[in-house]
Parts: sequence; structure tokens; C-alpha cells
Amino acid sequence: MNVLHISSNSTKRQVAPTFRDCAIRESGEKLATHLSYVGRDLCVNREMLNKAAVDMLIADKGCEYLFCGCSDGSEIFDVFMSLVYSFFENKVPFSYLPKFRAFDCSPKMVNIAKNGRINISTTGMNYIKSSYPKFNFFRDERDVIHHEGDNIKELEQKIGSKVEHSYQFQPKLLEKIEFYTGNMLQEFSKISSDICRIIFCRNVARYNSKEDQLNAAKLLDKNLKSESLVVVGYYDKYNIADENNSIIEDLRKNPNSAPRLPFVEELSNGCFRPDKLISRDGLVYKKY
Repeated sequence: MNVLHISSNSTKRQVAPTFRDCAIRESGEKLATHLSYVGRDLCVNREMLNKAAVDMLIADKGCEYLFCGCSDGSEIFDVFMSLVYSFFENKVPFSYLPKFRAFDCSPKMVNIAKNGRINISTTGMNYIKSSYPKFNFFRDERDVIHHEGDNIKELEQKIGSKVEHSYQFQPKLLEKIEFYTGNMLQEFSKISSDICRIIFCRNVARYNSKEDQLNAAKLLDKNLKSESLVVVGYYDKYNIADENNSIIEDLRKNPNSAPRLPFVEELSNGCFRPDKLISRDGLVYKKY
């Protein structure tokens, strides 16, 4: 798979917007190697998403979560915590939890995610404590981790909250998430229709060529079991995967004029239809 990079020859500062809310890094970094954060708005109704997973399990269709572009793992932890807490409140044994798998093209970010120690802002920790008051997902508070290329100060300005501490995700729960190095086309080609899947492919397609976007959508269309869900991102609505232009400048100058990506078009015009009960912006697609 040919992944498009932000120009590494430019000397100006650039933003990597894979999760819409992320750290600002200096140029020269490849995409998908940035700091994200827990508690951001995923535009997904977590209760409805949890219910969809439970319904799959009750119907004996199986269930597996697959995340593309896992970064430091915070998005996976966010979704995982919601489902675990739902099981906890309903006294469902954790042995019934669906399998969680997450990959990234950056071995560096995969190692950070595997370690399970991430920076969490004050707002993020308040969100965790208020959302899951009876369960301790993170422990062992320490000083913030400064990953190479992360600009913590500008991240704080962006999210309006201090990022002063790192926390360790509970080791026993961390064991239930598989982080590994991989790429989108290879992973989608290996999907089988034996069980239902909930695939998070948020703001990933836009960094790939149009051909790869279409091929990825066709693989999902061909391989996914019915009732499976595919979650794509807000920025996947914009076609700015052009290696000759700065994707950030394109977004700033023309945020609404670019056509939708073929990846999203293929999903919405093929076997997938938006499931508006789960997504507030209509970007969760269900296979029928």
C-alpha cells in the first residue's frame, strides 16, 4: 500500500490531523506518528456501539473490533473502556469481551500503544473518572512522556487543558488488546466472513491513493460478514489525498469544496448504509 506522506522536504510546521484532535509536530515526521488524547469526540454513540457488539454476541455471530492507525492507543482505550464498563455494570464476565486488534504502519507508535502508558490531559482524566466512577482503568500517575516530535504546549492550547501526567493502563486489561504493525490493504484482505466485525477506519483512507481507497472498500464489501460496522472519520469526507499539495493547506483553504473520497463513496453506494443511531454525523456504515 502506498501511503502518502506530508512533504518531508518542507521546513514549515505542519499538523497531522488523523484523529481531528492531535499534537502539533515539526515537519519531517511521517503521518500516523503523533500524540492523540483520551476523551475527544469520536462522533459515535458509545452506548449504541456497545449494544451493537452485544447484539452480535447474543445472536452468536461473534464480534471483533479492528482499529486502523492505532497511534498511541488512546482511541482504542477509549472505545474499550466503554465496552468493559458496560460489561462491568451488567455483571457480564470479561471472558465474553470481543477481541480487540489494532494496527499502525509505525512500529514506534505500536510500541507506545503496547506499553500502555500514555499522556492524559486534566480534561481527559476528569472525563474518565466521571464516565467510569466505579472502575480504575488507569493507575500509576507519573510525569508526562515527551515523545520525539510531540509539541505538548501547542496540544494544550488546542484542547484547552493541561497535559502534565502519564498513566498506565491496567495490565490485565491491556492483555486483551493486540497491537501490531500492519497496513490497511493487507489487513482488509485477511478479513473473513466467519464473524461480525466493528472496524474503526477513522481518517485513515485520506492518506492513501484513490486506487488504494477503492481497493480497501472493495475488500470490505467482499469479505465482511453482514451486520458488521465500519466507522470512518469526519475528514474522510474530503478528497485531499494529493501528494503534490499540502493536505493541511487544502483543508484550511477549501474545507467544504472537495468531493468525497472514493473510499466513502464505495461504502455508501455498495452494501453499506449509514446507521444514524450510532453516529451523530452519519459516518458509521452497516453491511446488510
